[in-house]
Parts: sequence; C-alpha cells; structure tokens
Amino acid sequence: MRKPLPPTDHHETIAKPRRARQRQLVGEICERLAGDLGEDVSALRRLVDSRPAPGSQRVVATERKSRST
Repeated sequence: MRKPLPPTDHHETIAKPRRARQRQLVGEICERLAGDLGEDVSALRRLVDSRPAPGSQRVVATERKSRST
C-alpha cells in the first residue's frame, strides 16, 4: 500500500503565483488605461486595489446583505 502524499498548502502551490500574475496584468492594464485617459497611474491603481476581488469575503457579505433587504 502506498503512503499518502503529505497535504499541500493550496495557497502556496496555486493561489500565490496566480494572484501575482493577476496583479501584474492589472498593473499593465492600469498603465495602458492611464495613458489613454491621461490619468495618473497611481490613482487608477489605488481605485482598482480598493475594490474587493470577486468571491472574496467582503463581496460575499455585501451580496448577502443586499439580497436580504
């Protein structure tokens, strides 16, 4: 009988590289948008970073709150 594999930390193996890539893409998109709109990149980046990610706890709580009212 084979030994079971040790449990892996999902965030270490999958989420961190994916999140890093997503942040890189968001940065590139912000730079392009800011250039096209003539806006400050840092202000646009702050706006994007202030929004909760889809599926995050803050979004789920907000959706539940809005559904219950």
